[in-house]
Amino acid sequence: MNYPGLTRFFLTVLALWASSLFIVSQTRAEEPYQRFLERLRDEQLFDLALTYLADQQDKPDLPPEFKADMQLERGLLLYQAAAVLPSSNPQRPLKLDEAEVALQQFLNSQKQHPRRGEARMKLGELLLARAEEARLRAGGGVKAEKVKEDIPEAIKFYGEAHDLFESTIVELSGLLEGLKGARIDLSDSSAVAYRQKLQSDVRQSQLLSAKSVEERGRSRAEGSPERTADLETALKMFGDLYLKEQKLVAVRNYALFYRSSIQATLGKFDDAIDGFQRIADEEGYDMLRPLQTDATTELVKLLANQQKFQLAIERGDKWLSSARPDERATKELLSLQLELSKQRVAWSEALKAKDPTDRVASRLIRDARTALRSMLRVPGVHQEATRELLAQLGVEASEPSSDELPKVTTFAEASAAAGERIERSETDSIGLETLRLELADAATGPERKQELNEQLRTAQQAIDNDQRQAIELLHSALRLYQPSDSRESLFDTRLRLAFLLLKQQRPWEAMAVAEFLSRSSAGNDQGLRAAAITLGSYSDLLRTANAEAKVELTNQLQPFAEFLVMTWPQSSEASAAAAALVQLSLMDKNFDQADKFLALVPAGSPETAKLRRDAGLMFYAQYLQEKNGAGEEAESTQQ
Repeated sequence: MNYPGLTRFFLTVLALWASSLFIVSQTRAEEPYQRFLERLRDEQLFDLALTYLADQQDKPDLPPEFKADMQLERGLLLYQAAAVLPSSNPQRPLKLDEAEVALQQFLNSQKQHPRRGEARMKLGELLLARAEEARLRAGGGVKAEKVKEDIPEAIKFYGEAHDLFESTIVELSGLLEGLKGARIDLSDSSAVAYRQKLQSDVRQSQLLSAKSVEERGRSRAEGSPERTADLETALKMFGDLYLKEQKLVAVRNYALFYRSSIQATLGKFDDAIDGFQRIADEEGYDMLRPLQTDATTELVKLLANQQKFQLAIERGDKWLSSARPDERATKELLSLQLELSKQRVAWSEALKAKDPTDRVASRLIRDARTALRSMLRVPGVHQEATRELLAQLGVEASEPSSDELPKVTTFAEASAAAGERIERSETDSIGLETLRLELADAATGPERKQELNEQLRTAQQAIDNDQRQAIELLHSALRLYQPSDSRESLFDTRLRLAFLLLKQQRPWEAMAVAEFLSRSSAGNDQGLRAAAITLGSYSDLLRTANAEAKVELTNQLQPFAEFLVMTWPQSSEASAAAAALVQLSLMDKNFDQADKFLALVPAGSPETAKLRRDAGLMFYAQYLQEKNGAGEEAESTQQ
């Protein structure tokens, strides 16, 4: 599933009503069969859970509550089993079909069941997922907001989802009517919680019904009257929900977000800006912060499209400055950072068009580079777009490299000068990737290839020069260090020195610095970063070592691997070090030593099972070889 914001909306509403949902389901969750089923579900053992359900189905002592839930649980499990499969897996559509049938059978047979709302919501989610997949298939893996032709399959599923959510609203509203006011005992916590859940489900259904209509419209051909009609209908539905809902803050603001998105599509930019700004300005609701970040991103886009670059960037930077540490690596915040970098580049180009020497334009590019480089250190879907933009900036606007070292008189000056060269070399390195891709492209002509080869040579020289200078400056920084300077900065200087030495193919020097840092900072993240550089140095040395040198390196690596396993037992670095020792021993056919090193691999590590399998295969291969050798020897003796 990939419909914008809806998964997060479900989680937000769940957080709002967690206590009431717990009360409603508490007695059910206490049942042993339910606990076992939940455990299998948590472990994603969906097929095993389905087998368990099938085994339980015909048991005479099956509790009636569980029997009534059977088809619902089966439908939920089938849907979850399908959701974890890639869209290319032929089993996925089959499981979705089975899930749809099971959920529909539950709804047809259990007319008074208290979990009907849950079943309806899941069935609607399934239909939306199918619609999204249809759009992705039509777009070659991309969900386009504008299409040249109708996507009939997507339109069909979005329409079915809309109809389902509308009928859900009618059914649940009828149940709510019977629970109003004095019709329930307010001291009955389960009844009160059930009423709250029904209210939440009705609002969710209203929101998703409108969203289904919106996405159905976006699946129609651009410019078609049907597309416009769907978008206008969804706009009104979201508007009505936003105005009517006052208690459920999440529903109200999601409705406003989607309404503003449609307004932007229909060219009602001022209204859209007003809506996104209202969301971004909400205070006191932590659950809304991801949505507020998305709203700020959309606000930046719209303001920049009106050429209000300064206002757009100020607005985005203001939100970034308020971001919390646990938000820094979130998809929403990284998307905002990427959008701000794009708009800085766009503003820079607009300024340069008027004055090629504009200093503000140069500063904007520098700021964009800094932000993009920082983003590359965080894994996520933003990486590709970040690299593309940074590569463009690096190739087209890289500062010239000088052979002359700056004069530095303090630790801070030397560190800063080294940092500039490191950042410049990283930017140029990313630019090299773009050049190499174009060079490898079969469509690139001979003349262009000659130009690219020259650019590659020049860029590589600049990178090497910057890295060599940075190493010299870092050495100067260490000589200039004073007790009044930061100890943390001292560690960072040494770590950067080790990294650059490794980059410059000086692994022995890199290892000496990095291993010292790792051992002197045992147990913290800084030490683990140094350990990674140490392992990189060992890897480079082992790659070119002869048999005798490999034995010496293995003996040297062993105590360091033991140190990693003891200090950071669950780290990937500890696993990698121990795994390297095992593989080296296996390659040398030293099986006793390999067995000894296997004990170093952290229990539960992803490497453990693979290494044990590899070791077993090697042991068995050795057994076959010795057995065949013995047979051949016996045969030659008989002759």
